[in-house]
Amino acid sequence: MTFFELLLLTVALSIPAFYKSLFCKKTLIVFYLAILAHLLVIVCGLYFIKVPYFYDYDSNGFFNIASFRAERGLVLSYFYSDIYSDFLAVLFRINGKNSWLCACLFSVLMFSLSTLYLLKINLILKTKIKNFIVLSLYAFLPSLIILTSSLLRESILIFSFIFSVWSFLLAFQKNRVRPYILSCFMIILISMIHVAFFIFYILMFSIFFFVFFCKRNLMLCLFSFVTIGVLLVSIDKYNAHGLKYYFKSCYSDQKNHFHLAKKYHHSTPITRATYKNNSTFDVIINYYVRPYLFEVKNTLDLYAFLENLLRLILLIFVIFLPFKKNHTFIFLTILYFSFNILWALATQNYGTGMRHHATTYWLLLILGLTGFRRFLEYYFPNSKIHKLLYTVN
Repeated sequence: MTFFELLLLTVALSIPAFYKSLFCKKTLIVFYLAILAHLLVIVCGLYFIKVPYFYDYDSNGFFNIASFRAERGLVLSYFYSDIYSDFLAVLFRINGKNSWLCACLFSVLMFSLSTLYLLKINLILKTKIKNFIVLSLYAFLPSLIILTSSLLRESILIFSFIFSVWSFLLAFQKNRVRPYILSCFMIILISMIHVAFFIFYILMFSIFFFVFFCKRNLMLCLFSFVTIGVLLVSIDKYNAHGLKYYFKSCYSDQKNHFHLAKKYHHSTPITRATYKNNSTFDVIINYYVRPYLFEVKNTLDLYAFLENLLRLILLIFVIFLPFKKNHTFIFLTILYFSFNILWALATQNYGTGMRHHATTYWLLLILGLTGFRRFLEYYFPNSKIHKLLYTVN
């Protein structure tokens, strides 16, 4: 292990020390168990067994391009997926060698930061969900552990999404400008790593603009407007090829689309089952429900089914959110569904679907658990489950 790799791991482990109010004893135990699980997956994936997503088409592509650019000199790409490879190349240059371990430990660092800001969001929203419960259900989702331990982009995308929502909530509730400005710059950078975030953040900041305009906060309204403009210019100047590819992949001829998805079967074991989409409705249903129970043929199928079942249960309890009393939940619910509809349009199989769901799972978890609390308070006010999951005050 190099000095830089050791530094990445040390920073990831030391984050709770700076935020003791958020990490009580139980939460701290959950946090370190989650980090340990990530490290075990990394060790298994790199040295013992083939862990899904570690050596698939995307991972190999990112690593090979990053290694080439780290050795031959950095050349900024104009295609959206290669920009992530440029970023990895910078890490490899700092590290002194091309290393899967370096990239994986950086993913763990991003996961560690995402847990911090998830707990901050839980505090701002006053959900009354105990921190160790939120962290347990977030950190120990098996697919999330694998994705945030590997060389893929999911870890940095999840962190950026959580951070941007936290900064908005802080700006909205406390009229603080500084975290919002930082978030704007981060969003522009992260949107260049995955083209879907361009489209999503234009929608997101359009909502911000409307909210801040209604609150008559001209400064934040101006920042929202400028950010929308910068994103639009960035699409035109830096990410036009990626955007065209994204929309082409969403609406291309279905036979070619399915052929592409089937090719993934040979490189990525978990992305097997190609969807048969005949309409937009089919796309969304498949994204949330497939594989069906009767389609389960092996362990991976069963896991995908159970993960979908968990999401559907959380979605049911979103209905019980206090939308009238707290309009923030309306905004967060719109964000969740708008982003997932966008993801659904570019999902060809449930393996890819798991990767896409991972970026918004944390938000569904917060919304679903808050709705579940309201459900228990209304129907079972004195239940033991309520006392276990939520604070009394």
